[in-house]
Amino acid sequence: TGTSYNTHHILFECSGPAVKRAVLWYRVESECPANLVDHMNRMYSQTKCNFVLNALMCEYVPEWEGLYEELASFIYIMYKTYMKVEMAQ
Repeated sequence: TGTSYNTHHILFECSGPAVKRAVLWYRVESECPANLVDHMNRMYSQTKCNFVLNALMCEYVPEWEGLYEELASFIYIMYKTYMKVEMAQ
């Protein structure tokens, strides 16, 4: 389906993997400073997608290694899950 292949749709909007998204996003949040969680959760999906895919729009922070790992997992697993849902239809 045309617009459903938008990255922001796959990561943050598609209803098919909603439960998986909630679990994975919770893991991301658990590695985030509280103010960063609030900031990201107030973003529109397109803005959040751009923010996440661009390494949080900041220089590398060594203390956030766990956060970067969880974000990488989130992106990979959401895309993989989305493709499985799409192939099943």
